[in-house]
Amino acid sequence: MEEDLQLQLARTEERVREEEQKKLDESIAMLQIKHENELADLHTTIERLTKQYQEELKLNRPREDAIKLRAQISDLMQV
Repeated sequence: MEEDLQLQLARTEERVREEEQKKLDESIAMLQIKHENELADLHTTIERLTKQYQEELKLNRPREDAIKLRAQISDLMQV
């Protein structure tokens, strides 16, 4: 009878270990998916911000060129 109880206890312990390992594996998988999604979101945000920055640079270049031209015209008019 004592052997039966020990065997039953051993089986119960093994089952509990397996259940806990399964829960742990599922948690790890969920965290990996969450991490991958967050990483993809960050990449998308970086791409969007990079495009915005490039567009702003394109828009600001003509202004800078115009300022330089005005300064050159002003210099030429003073001569």
